[in-house]
Amino acid sequence: MRFLTIPSLQLAVIVLIAVVGMAALLLNAHSPEALSFIFGLMVLGFVGTGLKEFRPASREAAGQAALQDPETREARLERELATIANLIQAHLEASGRYSHALAEADRSLPALATPEKVRAIVGLLIEANERMQRETSDLSRNLERSRLQVAILRSNLVAAQQIGMSDSLTSLGNRRSFDLNLGKEIAEAQVDGTQMCLVMGDIDHFKKINDNFGHPFGDRVLKHFAELLLKNISDGAVAARIGGEEFAIILPRTRLEDAVQLTDVIRRQLEAQQWMNAQSGQLFSNITASFGIVRLGQKDNEETLLRRADTMLYEAKRSGRNCIICESSA
Repeated sequence: MRFLTIPSLQLAVIVLIAVVGMAALLLNAHSPEALSFIFGLMVLGFVGTGLKEFRPASREAAGQAALQDPETREARLERELATIANLIQAHLEASGRYSHALAEADRSLPALATPEKVRAIVGLLIEANERMQRETSDLSRNLERSRLQVAILRSNLVAAQQIGMSDSLTSLGNRRSFDLNLGKEIAEAQVDGTQMCLVMGDIDHFKKINDNFGHPFGDRVLKHFAELLLKNISDGAVAARIGGEEFAIILPRTRLEDAVQLTDVIRRQLEAQQWMNAQSGQLFSNITASFGIVRLGQKDNEETLLRRADTMLYEAKRSGRNCIICESSA
């Protein structure tokens, strides 16, 4: 059985409060005390709508919990929301009991002939009011605790989702992030009738780099290449690491010639970068990358566009590396 989603839970709370409040108003319209209490009940009930105002909590515990399974956190979040719904329901039931006591007193007082009976009824009302205050106070505290717990869980869930979409070494988007963004950008470009290009890049002879200089040095190369991508792309473009030494750039609203120009800037910057041999202390600058570029076609989808970009990248490798191949020049 699935729990209510946040919007449907809020709607259910609002409708429930509105129905109970309106019914109580109709039944107790002649009683100022009842009207005051019902109005207060409706105001307190609308605290439930504050669920949509939660913001991620900045806590040390949130960072630790972000490493847990996101599905487990989602289940905890749904359970906590269900707890809030139960607390609000308990609040309404307690309010209903007090409202019933007021209604009974309103009906009984005019028929009472002696002051003693009036005092007895008033005493019962005072007792009911005190009990109602205690219950309302307990429910409010529990509701606030649950609200804070939901905020923490939601913050942890957001953090876990962000971690799941990022490459841990370069902080670029990972393959999952790339796939999601590629599908979204293709759909938007086809709807808007705008151009879009996809760039695939691969660091040349990366296995030799690791073998000759060690994996820590290889990681430095990957990080530097990722920094070049981020430094040169504009807002709206997406850079991702989709394999070991393979990267991709999604360029929405970009012409093929502009994509080639941007990619060549990145290629030349990597080629010119000076590196130091940790063993000999000598500088060298022969780390390069190859690129393949394609432009989105009218009938393209994620699979066809990616396959064509891979073909262009393969052609760049076969052509001697440290170059760019696009469809118009293949």
